[in-house]
Amino acid sequence: MSNHTVLNLPKHRNPVDANGNLKPNRTASAPYNFVPLPEVVVTVVDDANDWPDHDRYHPKRHTGYFEVTLTTKSPLYVRCPFTRDEFDLDEQDKDRNGHKVDNQTRYADRIKNTPHFFYTRDPDQPLIPGSSLRGILRSVLEIVSYGKVQWVTDKNLFFRRENGQLTFFGRAQMFRLPYSKRPIDLVPTELRRPEDIDYAEALFGFVRTKKELDDMNQRGVIQEIPKQGDKRRAYAGRVYVTDAGLVEGQPDFWLSDDPITPNILATPKPTAFQHYLTQQQPNNKNQLDHYDSPPPHETVIRGYKRYWHQGLNPDEGLTFEQIREQIEDERARLGQLAATSTQHTQFKPIKPGVKFTFRVYFENLSDRELGALCWTLHPLGGSQKEYCHHLGMGKPLGMGAVKLEATLHLTDHPTRYALLFDGDKWQTGTTGSGEALADRSTLERRTHEFEQHVLSALRLNTTCQRLFELKRIGMLLKMMEWPGFRPVLPPAPSNRVVTENGRQRPNTRYMTIQPNEYRDRPVLPNPQAFGGLTGEAEPASSDTSASGGGLTTHRPSHDLGSSPPVPSPPKGASQASPKAQKPKSRQAKATTKKELVTLVEGVKGGKAKVQTEEGEIIVCGNFPPYPQAAAGMRCRAEVTRQDGKAQRAIFKGWK
Repeated sequence: MSNHTVLNLPKHRNPVDANGNLKPNRTASAPYNFVPLPEVVVTVVDDANDWPDHDRYHPKRHTGYFEVTLTTKSPLYVRCPFTRDEFDLDEQDKDRNGHKVDNQTRYADRIKNTPHFFYTRDPDQPLIPGSSLRGILRSVLEIVSYGKVQWVTDKNLFFRRENGQLTFFGRAQMFRLPYSKRPIDLVPTELRRPEDIDYAEALFGFVRTKKELDDMNQRGVIQEIPKQGDKRRAYAGRVYVTDAGLVEGQPDFWLSDDPITPNILATPKPTAFQHYLTQQQPNNKNQLDHYDSPPPHETVIRGYKRYWHQGLNPDEGLTFEQIREQIEDERARLGQLAATSTQHTQFKPIKPGVKFTFRVYFENLSDRELGALCWTLHPLGGSQKEYCHHLGMGKPLGMGAVKLEATLHLTDHPTRYALLFDGDKWQTGTTGSGEALADRSTLERRTHEFEQHVLSALRLNTTCQRLFELKRIGMLLKMMEWPGFRPVLPPAPSNRVVTENGRQRPNTRYMTIQPNEYRDRPVLPNPQAFGGLTGEAEPASSDTSASGGGLTTHRPSHDLGSSPPVPSPPKGASQASPKAQKPKSRQAKATTKKELVTLVEGVKGGKAKVQTEEGEIIVCGNFPPYPQAAAGMRCRAEVTRQDGKAQRAIFKGWK
């Protein structure tokens, strides 16, 4: 199992100076960040038919449940679905008053903006749906278990297709770059093969699509399409999550008695490639990697997007009124917001400090699988750190931080089915008070087999005993740390980098359009820029390239939080004056100069042969993917000459 190649993926580099300090003019600010892609997919079984059948309990596997207490650390909101009457009105494009929706409809009257928290019978008895809880568990499991990368769009960004060709379309003033690659193309195929069975699919189940089955068949992974009932085609999950109910005795649980209009919650903008793609030259806005970057500008998507906690809790020195002000649109609070806005919504969140309980049932799990579920519920990181999951709406505003405390109960089936009653109660097969995962020794014991399995698959070049010693998992834990990092407001170009406790870190606010902070495309640093990680270990790559993700060769990997290595100056030379270094005699004859050159062929892969003014033919690189370049076109290039002879060139702009 897990006998896969460890990929050498492009590493994201932070916009820092020679001393490792963030460069304020090149550093972006955002309430989100990314956990990098896995270097390898860790599989649970080689063949799906090795999984246990669902019609029996297996004596060497574990069945039972976790009793989980969920405590809201910041305001929480999960929207209620439509009632039948609301659904019928929405289908008729009407508001809640039965009027046709138009540009004069108040946003509070739009059915999609119902402020109710999720409930089943009584609006004043909120529930957290099990599907939402299942989602937050799976999202963490996919990262920590080095699972497949599946949830990436396969839609192209900003282009129109005509007869299978890319078409440049749009007003010159509003022109946008048409990309030939999709975001999914920037995920190596080795990380998204349907035949690989990771921990997330092992625990939560899967159904292979026709497209996936056809792909496996064409590549010879399977000889024929599996029939219904074959575990290679579909396998039911062995983990079931109940709804979370409000713990009794909490009469005051709403943040506000009336609905709140939050700041605008916009959708992600993956076209901001300086945020969503790895960057290797973040300090040069003209050398940023984008979706169609040619070699050697290799890039992949940044990874799993997650939001920072922002400490919206009375324990962090805020009143409930101040917490509301952090969330609410100021114009709505002052009565200055247009009632017909189409970008605003309303909700009624639960305040911090409210408790819910739910259960996570499981059947026939191996030691490793049970350990993976334990780690997911209780992240095993620094012993002095508190880690919280993210749930519901408003994550960019600091909402949705929840603390999980789980107790493991295992079921003994011979005991359960030997007797119907246990005294005056039903015989459940469970004994004692269970195993509290908040006890670190219990958590370490239960997660040991799982962690060792993942670590062995990574082929590390150093000794690690725990997953939190890995840099990638350290970044996940950094983003789960409570209380997190509160944004410094109001927005100003001077506070994209802030100083806390004598240490620099990026701000966690959104950047502004007016003034336009996106104009120079500042780069979003990785989570390491927010302070020390729990570990720095990385896998030893077993390849020199990765196919399918636009990857061929890779630049040397440097520390994610530093600039490229700078050679020490020779004795007597000034550190600030590299000219003081005495070059080798051969290098002294090399010169670089901007010249006009003419293409003698079309551009392929960002490169083309060009002719200099002296008639020399050389290779010129770094051509952009647009416009379509053809022979005869002229451009400016930086030509390097050795002993007066042209050797190579780098594109610098069209004439």
